[in-house]
Amino acid sequence: TRSIVGRVRCVQDTAIKGTYRLLISADTKDLWKQQLESKNFQEALNLCNEQNKKYSKYVSGLYGDEKFRNGKSVDAALLYADSSKSFEEVILKFLNSGETEGLEAYLSKKLEYITD
Repeated sequence: TRSIVGRVRCVQDTAIKGTYRLLISADTKDLWKQQLESKNFQEALNLCNEQNKKYSKYVSGLYGDEKFRNGKSVDAALLYADSSKSFEEVILKFLNSGETEGLEAYLSKKLEYITD
């Protein structure tokens, strides 16, 4: 859960249950950067989607990389489909790693965008 009051933001730390952190920023539009630096990718993405959409695709790519490193290729694929990463880069990443499930999920999501 989170709330914004002026320039103070309360964020629940997902790494430690029941722990909250207060983030104080002079510029609320850059809170996503702080979350990204703390490896809170989902929160960074949420903030971009709410306040600074132009960075959403960038953050989606970084979040996808994190999911991929952690062996969650399907989750990574869905994030990559919404990212600014090139089609070729993502396809090669899945082909080189042998992650066929992730490749299929990525292609399906991209096709979904084309047919919509």
